[in-house]
Amino acid sequence: MKKAILLLLFAALTLSAMGPVAPAEGPTGIQFVVRLIEASSDPGAPNDAADVVPASLKSVLRHDAYSQIGVVILRGRNTEFTLGTLVGEIDAKIIDRGGDKVIEFDLEIVANRKTNHDGEEWDRTTVIESSDIAKDGETVVLGASSIKGGGKAMIVLMTPTIIK
Repeated sequence: MKKAILLLLFAALTLSAMGPVAPAEGPTGIQFVVRLIEASSDPGAPNDAADVVPASLKSVLRHDAYSQIGVVILRGRNTEFTLGTLVGEIDAKIIDRGGDKVIEFDLEIVANRKTNHDGEEWDRTTVIESSDIAKDGETVVLGASSIKGGGKAMIVLMTPTIIK
């Protein structure tokens, strides 16, 4: 028993004398920021997310106000999330393109809706299914659709960032 304790003590002293361990070379993970935005043309609609919606999308949609309905921040190459009644899954990898790192991803978002009043059955409807490549820190538009009834649209934005 004394030998084991002495060996552990010797190993700890040897490791501490070597100094701190250097972080791994290269990227080790990905952070995803997924935003659900409601665009509206209604007078007085909240406009707290106008700065995160790309100008090119604003010119296409031509709405006056953009409000963030929800946001999730995730870390990992393969991850799942819930945002209200939406359930999402992201599978991603980092690719080296001649020294530039890009993120290749597959994303699926489904809506869960109860089909009976007892909550026993669920209907899963695919809202967005997308495969794409994004630059580190680039915001990509994954979907934008008009909401039934006119002056509103739902937008899904994602910003992947390579982390160490």
